Amino acid sequence: MNVVLLAVAVVAVAAVLIHLLRTAGVALWRSRGERVINCPETQESAAVHLDAKHAAAAALRGKQELQLSDCTRWPQRAGCGQECLAQIEDAPDGCLVTRILAAWYEGKACALCGREFGRVDWSTNKPAILDAERRTWEWRELPAVEIPEILRTHQPVCWDCHIIESLIRKHPDRVTDRT
Repeated sequence: MNVVLLAVAVVAVAAVLIHLLRTAGVALWRSRGERVINCPETQESAAVHLDAKHAAAAALRGKQELQLSDCTRWPQRAGCGQECLAQIEDAPDGCLVTRILAAWYEGKACALCGREFGRVDWSTNKPAILDAERRTWEWRELPAVEIPEILRTHQPVCWDCHIIESLIRKHPDRVTDRT
C-alpha cells in the first residue's frame, strides 16, 4: 500500500514539475528575440529585448508580465515607463525582427539575380540587402533600430549573390569576371 501511495505522489510531483517547466519554457520562448517598436516617448524606432527570465517567473505565478531588459534608447531614457510594451502585447510576434524581415522578403526577388524569395529560413542561408553603393550587407551587421529605414531604402539580395558580392569585394584579385 505504501509503495502505491509513493508512486502516486511521485507521479503527481512529476506532473506538477512538467507543467511548471512547460509554462516557464513557453514564456521564455515567447520572450526571445530582438524587436523593433515605435518609442511612444520619442516617436522614433527603437530596438528592444524582453526580460525573458521575468516573463518566465511571472508565468509561474499565473501572470503575464512583460518588461524590457534592453533598449537602444537606454541608458539616456532608462527611467521610461516602458509604454512600448503595449505594442508588443498587441502583436507579440509582429514586432520581432525576424518576422518583420520575413514579411518584407515575401513576394520579392533578388535585386541581382532575379530569383524569387520563398519562405525565409533564418537558421541557414539568410538573405541580405543591397545598398545604394551596390554593397551587400547581412542583417547581423546592421543595427535593428535602423530596420524601418533600411527597408525603405535598400533592395533584397539572396544569400548566393551576397556571398559572391562579398568575395568580389574582399578578394578582387582572386576573382575573374567571365561575363
